Amino acid sequence: MSATGSFYFYTGAGSTQEVNVESCNFGTLDAGSMAVSNATAITAGSNSYEKFMKVWFGGTFNYLGSLFWWKSGGTYQTNELIYCTDSGTTAPAYATPVMTNSTICTGSMYATQPATMNVHVKGSVIGSLTAAGSSDYIVMQTRTATDTPPGNTNTKTFKVQWTEA
Repeated sequence: MSATGSFYFYTGAGSTQEVNVESCNFGTLDAGSMAVSNATAITAGSNSYEKFMKVWFGGTFNYLGSLFWWKSGGTYQTNELIYCTDSGTTAPAYATPVMTNSTICTGSMYATQPATMNVHVKGSVIGSLTAAGSSDYIVMQTRTATDTPPGNTNTKTFKVQWTEA
């Protein structure tokens, strides 16, 4: 048995779904994937749009749960930081993405695997799947300071890990 995972992004006022996205660029455009350009660049001292995503699982499995999400590689620019949803008691609900400081992304992105599960499934970090389905939303936002250097930021790698049987 083996589960497979794909990333799906959600954008706009109506939660438009963009399927099987392999890269995530943060910027001033509310889009799951976007070309890196001056038109989408984040001005120093500003934020990106929030990124709402889910991990969709397929394949054959009897149990899938215990999900962890973190930044596993890549360095930040000066005073650049990625904020994300934390493992709080409530799964994040979809809201039209904003560029102001997110009230959904309240924790700094983990730089190593978190000590506790931090991705909700069926409304709880201890939730699980017994057939194809998805995690709840994972939400991220890049924030910069006025002294963050101009230009593209460094590439980051994110990792999702789960337990399956």
